[in-house]
Amino acid sequence: ERGPQEHPDRGGSGHVRIHLAADQVDDGACGRRDADHEVARGRGDPQRHAHGEVHERDLDDPAADAKVTYRELHARVCKLANAMRKLGVKKGDRVTIYMPRVPEIVIAMLACAKIGAIHSVVFGGFAAKELANRIDDCNPKLLVVSSCGIEPGKHIFYVPIVEEAMKFCTKIKGTIPCLLHQRLELDG
Repeated sequence: ERGPQEHPDRGGSGHVRIHLAADQVDDGACGRRDADHEVARGRGDPQRHAHGEVHERDLDDPAADAKVTYRELHARVCKLANAMRKLGVKKGDRVTIYMPRVPEIVIAMLACAKIGAIHSVVFGGFAAKELANRIDDCNPKLLVVSSCGIEPGKHIFYVPIVEEAMKFCTKIKGTIPCLLHQRLELDG
């Protein structure tokens, strides 16, 4: 068994590290070492397996740090995947995820993989016109959006940016359902 390792986050500025545990979640979409498999193998709780947890870090707020077991990760992914299905997302559909670097972005990506939906991640720092271009390119069935991003000395509210971006979209006809991740740090 491998111990905890660090994997670099290649997005954004600087060099940020996210810690994952023994059987890495990042090969889960293709291999058999995902949260579903870890829970099925009886490794969902850290009490049963020393490395059966994911070290979760909110990169928007480095002071916020938590550990999530594979069982908890599995439950959160399933809950979001079920919500997406209720909104009509199915295998092959596209989903745009507009969030800062928070743990929920990984949960959203894994929920898309669970359904078989294609996800397009747009970093939460993009302005309305750039977001509109990416929404047009993706033509998503669903938007998954965080309420806000936290930067040194300020908060950026994402919902108004998404609303403005939709006005700039040229290829989208009608409305797109939106799942909102309400950040507890701030109402956005």
